[in-house]
Amino acid sequence: MAYRKKRSNPKTGLIQTGTVLDVVESSEPLIRLKLEDGTLVRLKISVIEVMKMDETDANGKPIYDFNASLAATIVPIEEQLDG
Repeated sequence: MAYRKKRSNPKTGLIQTGTVLDVVESSEPLIRLKLEDGTLVRLKISVIEVMKMDETDANGKPIYDFNASLAATIVPIEEQLDG
């Protein structure tokens, strides 16, 4: 259920307001990267909170603020050869 929230903008120090929206559907696939040294990196982004801000951008489009966490797994090339 959506609810109102205020927060301080760390860059400007201004208080901003918006509506926290529930995520009703989510697909958070694993992002896989291979670096030039052969290292594999697996990333997963999990959205914790989405807030639709009261203000809009210069074109009148809504601004959304996302709170998310990032989990990373690093697989060095040496471990890939062992498995």
